[in-house]
Amino acid sequence: MIYNKEAACVYDTIFYCMLDFSRGSYEKYYESTFGLKNPLQYYESVKKELALSPSQELYPFFFRSGKEWCFLSQYHWNEFNNFKDSFYDFINKIKSDKNIKNAVYIYYLKNIYNENTLPINNPSELFNELFNSKLEPDIIRYLISIYYDFDKTIVKLIEYLQRVYEKISQLHINSFSTIDDVVKKYSSKKMLNTISEYCNLNGDIEFTKQNISISLINTYLFLWQGNKHDKYFFILGLSADDIMNSIIYYRNITPEWIGTITSHPVKKEILEHLLQANYSATQLSEILFVSRQTVNFHLLELKANMCIQIVEKRGLELFYSINFNFFEAAHSIMNNYLSKFVKSKNK
Repeated sequence: MIYNKEAACVYDTIFYCMLDFSRGSYEKYYESTFGLKNPLQYYESVKKELALSPSQELYPFFFRSGKEWCFLSQYHWNEFNNFKDSFYDFINKIKSDKNIKNAVYIYYLKNIYNENTLPINNPSELFNELFNSKLEPDIIRYLISIYYDFDKTIVKLIEYLQRVYEKISQLHINSFSTIDDVVKKYSSKKMLNTISEYCNLNGDIEFTKQNISISLINTYLFLWQGNKHDKYFFILGLSADDIMNSIIYYRNITPEWIGTITSHPVKKEILEHLLQANYSATQLSEILFVSRQTVNFHLLELKANMCIQIVEKRGLELFYSINFNFFEAAHSIMNNYLSKFVKSKNK
């Protein structure tokens, strides 16, 4: 695969800036969606090394809530061409974009306005809608404060992005051996098959001709972009394979398998207790009046099938919790399966 350093540096620059303002919501999203804790293993050392602090008025560009991208991440995805653009191409797009002010306010008020209805020249109406929105008070405050000096704010944004990019770019140069190892991992036949399945790509695709970048900061990142000539650009985190394997695994859940896992009396009781709190094998053995060996056998099966996960270790004891992602996937699969019968009846 063809490695492209520039695309990864631009992505990591924006992602790093987002974390300055929205680290908590990002970590909460990954834990609730994938059951993954500490997805930013590399970030702390990077932050200490970069030693950069943004101006607080840049908050609206990098605020992230839940699953949504921050404004500049979304803008980057829409405007940056991973195949050919450089960081300075991206900066020039921001500088020359006459509609970027509109885009920022539409991003936060998209449930009310679109590009044709946004009252960008009527601040009283715009501010009124901001006050009536469910946005965080700090976001409202900064959206109002940058309104009258938006061009100056863009200058500050660009200056900060440039400072971060310079250090991120050097970080990627210094991390060459780490990146090289990860590229080799993602170039293996097994991983290429996983990527192909994850993306539902054409089986005839020549992976050796595709482009790849490695994000150092977003550990579990997996993004891809295609063009009309059957060429793809992949941006991957250091441990993106963990996410891919788990999602592909969920795709293989069947109604029969769900029934087998959840109908066994001991497994069923274990799951019902773990729904209330986290327990170890010893604790569950005492609660269920079942031998620890038997409980441990069922815990291992439930973990192997991704129904539960280890959340803590105290001495020699492992504590387990429900993996809600499994049950969300199972719920969706069972709903789809049962809906076929409901639809047949209605016919």
